Amino acid sequence: MRIPADTEIRPFTSGDEPQLLRSFSEAFAAVDPGFEPWSAARWRWQFVENPAGVRLMAAFDSSGRALAQYAGVPQRALLEGEEVTFTQAVGSFCLPEARSLGRRSLFVQTGLAYAEEYVSPGGDAWTWGYPVPSARRIGEHALGYERVREQTMLVATPERITPAASSAVAEEVGVFPQEVDELFRRLAPRQPAVCERTKGWLDWRYARHPEHRYRITTARSEGELTGYVVVRPMFFQGARRLVVCDWWCEEPAEGALMQWLSEAAEEAE
Repeated sequence: MRIPADTEIRPFTSGDEPQLLRSFSEAFAAVDPGFEPWSAARWRWQFVENPAGVRLMAAFDSSGRALAQYAGVPQRALLEGEEVTFTQAVGSFCLPEARSLGRRSLFVQTGLAYAEEYVSPGGDAWTWGYPVPSARRIGEHALGYERVREQTMLVATPERITPAASSAVAEEVGVFPQEVDELFRRLAPRQPAVCERTKGWLDWRYARHPEHRYRITTARSEGELTGYVVVRPMFFQGARRLVVCDWWCEEPAEGALMQWLSEAAEEAE
């Protein structure tokens, strides 16, 4: 297909949600028979409400219909002490009737516009993701994708979790305590690269997810917050599992969190 001359490629603006959500559902349903349409709340949470900002470039035809989207989920980070942004590319699509081959396809043009807006010098320090094979091939051919590594998944049965003795106390909570900001400031300098783990981002990511329910557990040593873990029971890769989504602690908390994790894993089976 030739891209019509009046096709507009531009960053997301308020009011684009209905057209983008409609085309998002149409595109993913066409390639995934098990796709379940997203609610408007889920779409806004994913792409608009992130406290780290919006990363979304889209292509529209003359009637305002969304033809393509290239998007990401940004997260602020510290890289060798410098404040930067890392972004996970997610939710990109091109409608079947708008697809074409080659370096000037609509998907590629939308991706290039995204890079110019958000990644060019002075923008995001790192963009990463897990593209499906067809998107990976296009990206490697025309968008500068590079394969970094194979991702390993670690799996353990509850009885193989052996917590160390700990004086810390673990407690499951609904939202993150304000002290998590101080915990991040205290532990972050120990890492050469680390993503932001402050209350604003963590509550958005886990406590305020419109559909999934995460279990958040903190650990305290003599009243001071020394760590937390976030998990979600789910059916994953053919089995019921307790997926560890986030883990951040210093030594006094590790044993207490591991003990809680072992018990939670038994409950999830």
